[in-house]
Amino acid sequence: MTIAEFNHKVTEIIGKSLEMTDSSAILPDSRLQQDLGMSSLTILTMVAQLEDEFNVRIPARALARIVTVQDLQEYILKNIL
Repeated sequence: MTIAEFNHKVTEIIGKSLEMTDSSAILPDSRLQQDLGMSSLTILTMVAQLEDEFNVRIPARALARIVTVQDLQEYILKNIL
């Protein structure tokens, strides 16, 4: 999987969590809560999907530091390689 494919997959999962039909509005610098309007429950659901998809664990203390889509992508990449 290339980096572009990985980023697309993460964006796709975020979009599905938000029940969006078009995830093109999700940008790397989009803030999960402020810009995308994700609730805590939506974030937890999304995290579970990402953990399953990429076989990675995102603990609560790490999640507290993840603000943007890019933060999320970087965290996952660091922890699956």
